[in-house]
Amino acid sequence: MCFSGSRLTSPLAQISDLRERGTDLGRAADAASSVRGASPNTGTSLARTSSDCLDFIEALNQNLHNIVLTHSMSLSSGTFLDLQVTMENGSLSTRLCRKPTATSSLLKYRSFHPAHTKRGVPIGQFLRARRNCTEDNDFQVEARDLTSRLKGRNYPRRCISVAYERARSNTQASLLTTKPKVERSKPCFITTFNTHW
Repeated sequence: MCFSGSRLTSPLAQISDLRERGTDLGRAADAASSVRGASPNTGTSLARTSSDCLDFIEALNQNLHNIVLTHSMSLSSGTFLDLQVTMENGSLSTRLCRKPTATSSLLKYRSFHPAHTKRGVPIGQFLRARRNCTEDNDFQVEARDLTSRLKGRNYPRRCISVAYERARSNTQASLLTTKPKVERSKPCFITTFNTHW
C-alpha cells in the first residue's frame, strides 16, 4: 500500500508541479524516473519492484533543501495520518498509530479554560479512539494509553471514566454514520453588534 499526503496517490503525481517549476525536487523526480526507466514527463507508471521503489526514494532524497523522505513498504499494511491500516482476509481494519515524535499535548485540566471545554477533551479523545479502532482489543489498548496520558494532565478519574463509558457504549459503525441535522424550531434573530444597547 502506498499512502502519501491526504490521499492514495502515485508519488510522481504529487511532485509534477515541482517538475514544472524547475525545483531541485523536480529535477530529482526526473532523475528518479530515469532510474526506474519511465518517461520523466509522465507520472503514471509505478515502480515494478521494491528495488525500483527504493531507488526512486533515494533519488528524491538527493536535494539541496535537506528534505528527506521516509518510507515503509508492506503489501498488507500502511500508516496513513494517525491510522494504521491493515488488510486482513480481504477486508481493511484500522487502529490508531502514534508517531515516535508525538507528544502528550492534551489540554491540562488545571488550565483556565471553561469547565465544559476541559470535560470535552477526554470525551472527544475516547470517541476518536473508538471510531478509529476496528477491533475492540485495539480500542482497549488505546483507552489504557489515553487514560494514563489524561491522568498525567491531572484529569479527574470520574471525568475519564464517564468519557470512557460513553465511547465504549458506541460501536465504530455508529460513530462513522452521518447524523441527521436537527432543525431548529425557534427562529433566530441576529443583529449587528452595537454598544448602545
